[in-house]
This record gives sequence, C-alpha cells and structure tokens, in this order.
Amino acid sequence: MGKWDLSDLYRGFDEHYEKDLKEVEALVSDLKNYIMYQKQETDQAYIEGYLRKEEELTRLIRSLASFASLTMATNVNDATAPKYLAKLQNILRGATAEEVIFQRYLTTVDLDRLAKGSKLMTTYLYQLKRSQDDAKHLLSEKEELLYAKMREYASGGWGQLQSLTTANLDVKYNDETITLSEVRNLAYDKDKMVRKNAYEAELKAYEQIEDQVALALSNIKREVVTINELRGYQSPLQKTLNQSHMQTETLIAMIEAMMDYREHFAAYLKAKAEALGHQKGLPFYDLFAPVGSLDKTYTFEEAQKIIKDAFYGYSKRLGDFATEAFNKHWIDVYPQKGKRGGAFCSNQPQLKQSRIMLNFTGSLSDVLTLAHELGHGYHGEIIAALRPLHWSYPMPLAETASIFCETIVNQYLLKTFTNDEEKLSVLENSLQGDTQVIIDILSRYLFEQKSLKTLKDRSINHK
Repeated sequence: MGKWDLSDLYRGFDEHYEKDLKEVEALVSDLKNYIMYQKQETDQAYIEGYLRKEEELTRLIRSLASFASLTMATNVNDATAPKYLAKLQNILRGATAEEVIFQRYLTTVDLDRLAKGSKLMTTYLYQLKRSQDDAKHLLSEKEELLYAKMREYASGGWGQLQSLTTANLDVKYNDETITLSEVRNLAYDKDKMVRKNAYEAELKAYEQIEDQVALALSNIKREVVTINELRGYQSPLQKTLNQSHMQTETLIAMIEAMMDYREHFAAYLKAKAEALGHQKGLPFYDLFAPVGSLDKTYTFEEAQKIIKDAFYGYSKRLGDFATEAFNKHWIDVYPQKGKRGGAFCSNQPQLKQSRIMLNFTGSLSDVLTLAHELGHGYHGEIIAALRPLHWSYPMPLAETASIFCETIVNQYLLKTFTNDEEKLSVLENSLQGDTQVIIDILSRYLFEQKSLKTLKDRSINHK
C-alpha cells in the first residue's frame, strides 16, 4: 500500500535489465566509431546521423538510469542499484573523448546554413548552437575523460554520503525513534509543543551527522570552484546561468525584486507571530505552524479526491492524468526508514509516464505537495510528444507547471470552504509557500555565493 510500481520500467535487475545495459554498451561503441570514422558526403548528413544515434541512446538510458535511481530513492541502503548505476555511468563515460571531439567539430561549421536543408537539424538547432558555444569551456579529451571518472568518486561520492546519512538518521522524539522526514513533517502539526519538541529533536539529531554533511558540502563546492576555473568560467554562477538558459541581467532583476519585497514578507511573518501569541518575533519551529481553524489531517485517499476534483474543474486532460497516476501506482507515498526525504517527480517520457516520491503524513501542505509533483508529472506528459533530445528542460522552466497546479488546488479549496477561518488556513499556507520561494531561496542563493567565495579565497591564499 502506498508503494510505487516500477514494473513498466523493469521488474528488477534481471535479464531484461542486463540485455538493455548491453544494448547501451553496443550503442555507445557504435556512436564512438561513428564520430571518429564515419565518412559522410556532407556535414549535414554527419550531424543528422549523430543526432539519431543520440536519440536512440537517450530513450534507453532514461529507463535504465531511472530504475536504478528510483530504487535507491526509496531505499538508500539497497546494495544492487548503485552498482548498476555505476556500470551505466562507466559505459557512458567511455564516449567522453569522442563527444568532446564532436562538440569541437561543431565550431567549424555554419549551423544556420546547414539547418536550412535539414528538418532534424532545425528541430535541434538550439541545442546544437549551445553545444557549439559550450565547446570553448571544454578541457582536452584526456582531461575530460579523467574528470568524468574522478567526478564519480568525488562529488558523486560525497552526494551519496549525504543521502545515506540523512535517510538513515535516527531521530529521538518523545521516547520514540522516527525518521528525519517524519520529524520534519511535525512542523505542520496543530499542537505548538509538538512543533517545538520536534524542531528541537531534529536539531539534536543533526549533531550526529553534522561533520559528515559539512564535509560533503565543502568538498562538492571545492570541486565546483576548481573545475569551473579550469574550464575558464568567470564564476560558478556563470556556469549555472548557462545551464539554466538564463541571462545575467534576468537573474539580477529577479534578485533585486526579491530584495525589494522582503519587507512585505517580514510583515507577514510578524503578523503570524502575533497570531500565534509570540511577542518577540516568530520562532523557527513555528514557521510552518497552521493558522486558522483547519485542523484536519488528510488521508491519502482524501488528498486524491481533492486533487481530482480540483484538476477536473480546470481541465479534463489534467484530471485524467492525475487519475492515471493514482490508479496505476505511480506514487510512493509514506515515509519509511532508508527513504530519501522531501518529494520529487521523475518524468519517464519514453513510457509516457512519471513516478512521484512523497513523504506524506496528512497535512494540508502534503496535499499541496502532491499537487505540485503531479504538476511536474503533467509537464512530463506534455514533453513526451517531443523528440528525445527535447525531454530535458532547465530549472527555471521546471517549476512552472507544478506551481500552477498548486494554485489550482488552492483556488478549489477557497471555493469549497465556507468558513472564513478555514479559508484563512488555505491562504496562510499559500503565503508559507510564497515565503519559501522568495525568502528561503534567496537565503540559499546568498549562502551559496558566500560559501563559494570563501572557498575561492582560501584556494587563492594556499597558492
């Protein structure tokens, strides 16, 4: 009950999985030979051939990598999944040098001219131009291969350490041992002492792993600083903006707007503190405290009904998507030992499906998180109609559908509730989310900037 079904991907790391893994190995070998030795009459034909091979690889890799990573998400202690993921990464890494050669080759051709006679190149012209531009930041073929190998044991290993330590963290709360996800969800409880005690238990539990997590964070960021300097980026931010398909001016405008509006969020938080009876500002343990009279805890079945009613009220296709996700068990619902914290959606456009992980405990916030992740899944259904190399999209675009679906549910609840205190609960929960998006994300941006600057300054001083 409440477990997702991954059988449409694979039923296990069985003969079918092994067969597809060998197929990827063959496709990678074929791609390498194509890049190095394939003779074509024209540049256009050569690039078209490369794109078709990349499409074929993308379809298969998506399923293989997703099955391994999704298996690990609900059980970080699984010993088999990481081994297969490492095998897949090792196979793909084998084409690193050839991919660098092809990317540098793109800088020697006129893509606009070639695309005029090619529908396939026109479809992928934006990606091709980005690859052409990114080529100036490439290291040598041997250096790129070395970095691809080392990254698995560096930032990849540190990231896995963080996942393992947090997913397996025991939290002592009221003479019980619970998971980190469970204690964090108590931040939404209607009882003040439950929220306060849970917050203190969470902080106490972090003392067990603070050194490991701090070391993981520090070393991941050291790698970022080092590799971006070698690639010739002015800063890690420049690389991130490039990955996000965003201009510096756009980010500056957004940050300035966030700074300008901080006072409005401060006024909201002060008002919430007064409503909860705090005289000296809002303590962190009450940041997510419910306001109003909506004390209800929702079952997952009740959450499904709210979502479907709200989604169908907006669009039959959206409602049908949610119904399919529920009926076909695309969602892993409840917290458990060894399961990652938080929530995410993994789109599987090669299957025209998605998989969603929650840590659902029944708060209104959990209901809205479900709507949010289903929004990502609906985005995945839309992109399934696109060609494979268009299945990935940058982070600034990723949150559009999810926040939109949250808004649909919020509007539905405001229309459904007749009691003003219940409506207040919905509005305040929405304000919580807005505060997270603006103030919390802004604080993370500032922390990231300061952390990277500190690491860079230390690196300079050590030279």
